[in-house]
Amino acid sequence: MKFFRYILTLTMLLATSLAAAQTATENNSCSHASQALGIFAIFLLLIAIAALARARRFKQRATQVAKELENAKQGAKGDEQKIHELEESVVEAKEAATAKSRFLATMSHEIRTPLNAIIGFADFLDQPDVPPEKQREYAKSLNTVANALLALINDILDLSKLDSGNTDTMNLQQGATEFSKLFTEMQTVFQLKAVQKGLTLSFDIEKDIPCLTVLEPRVRQILLNIIGNAIKYTLTGSVAVKCNTVRCPEEGFLDVIIVVQDTGIGISPAGLKRIFDPFSQDIESRQGKVFLGTGLGLAIVKRLVDASGGSITCESTLGQGSKFTITLPHLPIHEPLEKPVDTATAAAKIQTIKKVLIVDDIAMNRKILGMYLKSLGISDMPDFGNAKEALQYLNSNTADIILSDMWMPGMNGLEFAKEVKKINPNIPIVAVTADVDVGASFDTSVFDDILTKPITSAKLKELFAKIGK
Repeated sequence: MKFFRYILTLTMLLATSLAAAQTATENNSCSHASQALGIFAIFLLLIAIAALARARRFKQRATQVAKELENAKQGAKGDEQKIHELEESVVEAKEAATAKSRFLATMSHEIRTPLNAIIGFADFLDQPDVPPEKQREYAKSLNTVANALLALINDILDLSKLDSGNTDTMNLQQGATEFSKLFTEMQTVFQLKAVQKGLTLSFDIEKDIPCLTVLEPRVRQILLNIIGNAIKYTLTGSVAVKCNTVRCPEEGFLDVIIVVQDTGIGISPAGLKRIFDPFSQDIESRQGKVFLGTGLGLAIVKRLVDASGGSITCESTLGQGSKFTITLPHLPIHEPLEKPVDTATAAAKIQTIKKVLIVDDIAMNRKILGMYLKSLGISDMPDFGNAKEALQYLNSNTADIILSDMWMPGMNGLEFAKEVKKINPNIPIVAVTADVDVGASFDTSVFDDILTKPITSAKLKELFAKIGK
């Protein structure tokens, strides 16, 4: 548990540096990208060291327990129960040591490969006289790799929280979901990939499924993993997605049953036993073929389904395909959702944001935010390195919105927000943070919204469309 908490802290810091690197490359800022990537590499090293140290301690513990077992056998004189307990302890310690070693090996491979590309492209960007078209190409490649690494970090964070039971900040709140729209989105996401591989992708979704209350967007995450895996591991043939509902005895509730079946490589009997274990990959079914992935997806899916009170099963025959069945029971029927704001209205609301005040003690963060705001047509954006200076400015000035960091020396983001509301309660203030546990550290109810890093133009547009007048 302590190990996962340590890794959680390091990966949160890693996500912050990676977000800075990603955003800098999106704006073709070579020097800032190099600085951020340097910080990023340091945190990768810390994670590797932590994992290696933990694996070694587990190995030492296994050796110690084995010695205790031998000594106990000599002195037990027929105490079979004691011997049996010690034998189980040895097995558990060895399995834990193996799991930690596998974690280190997998993380090393998954991080080193894209990190090699990041370092290479960063070197190219730092070279003199790089043509603009090449700069854009390298920056685009860096952004792609950064997103892949960020996805890996997010998976590790999710798995750590789910295993430790710390799910308060995982967005596991119940929310209304329109399943028909959700599966239409899945078809849009995966149709091109299926066509590129020559696969038949079909969706057989029950008509008129009512709006249901479920853990959303985590249901989306479950579907992305399961359908994505089916397409990845299917070389020829088809992937079929089905969804139907069963009415519960209690009025106003439905069970949702989702089935994803493919004609892929299948899973061996031994692989099926550990299919939902972290970093589990069935070598036998791959038959020498290379499939990218960490082995975290299904482990996270299983835990998310469990958190929803549901179940997931897998049936598979090696060389013939697999069938995953997900049951989400007793989902309350929800009133139909209101229609989203149309594009024209959203654009009009975004245009009402003319002046944005930025508060962050890190200059690079302020610069990156400024780049994005400028790309959205906002030029009036005073920025401050500490909250006290920002408050002095607000005593005689105003803004359409305030974007504030949370962790700042002297006065933190929460204290700043409270003071802002005293000066002018009508100014919307948004917390900008890479801290996935921000709700555990601060009372976020004081803020009008939360903007999570990495920041993108799309996130800012969505935020302004909500807050704009």
